[in-house]
Amino acid sequence: MRSASPTAGGVDPARFGPDKTALAIWKGNELLEILTRQGMDLMATASWIASEINRRRPDRVRIDGIGLGAGLVDRLRQMDHTVEDVNVSERAHDADLYVNQRAEIAWEFRGALERGAVSLPSDDALIAELSAFQYDYDSKGRIKLERKDKTRRELGRSPDKADAALLGFDAANKRTSGLAYIGGLIVNLDTGVAHDPVEFSGL
Repeated sequence: MRSASPTAGGVDPARFGPDKTALAIWKGNELLEILTRQGMDLMATASWIASEINRRRPDRVRIDGIGLGAGLVDRLRQMDHTVEDVNVSERAHDADLYVNQRAEIAWEFRGALERGAVSLPSDDALIAELSAFQYDYDSKGRIKLERKDKTRRELGRSPDKADAALLGFDAANKRTSGLAYIGGLIVNLDTGVAHDPVEFSGL
């Protein structure tokens, strides 16, 4: 029997090089842990994520589908896993207040953290990455998050754990956004419209 608190996952993918693929596991508003792997090719990464999905049976998994993440999403869907392809650079749900979804999710997470509404594990790397995020405003007065490459320069590494944590937080809080592979169809979670994968060109 499932707990009332949903289990959710957030994935920030990487391939070779210094960056790590990070998988954040949330139970409601508690971040249970963040798992990382480094130096794996796309197929190995997909197999690892699939094994964790099979083991933990999360209600939702959100993946940063920008760049190589698109291939990871495709492979996991081919393996018949329901995952959501998220492009955090796209329009925010509250476009009058935030520049994009990345800023929106990060700001909402920051607010929840300040209210004591979320629980984090003891993870120095994660805390350092979250603390490195800097906020500003655009010409319309909307909140924006500094570019990821700037955060990378300041940290000396990519904020892989923080990005995965934010995606998992967003998934655990039931934001309906992006695309999911459900029952053999591509479903737009914003509109509920389902498409045949053969005909769908929105990925």
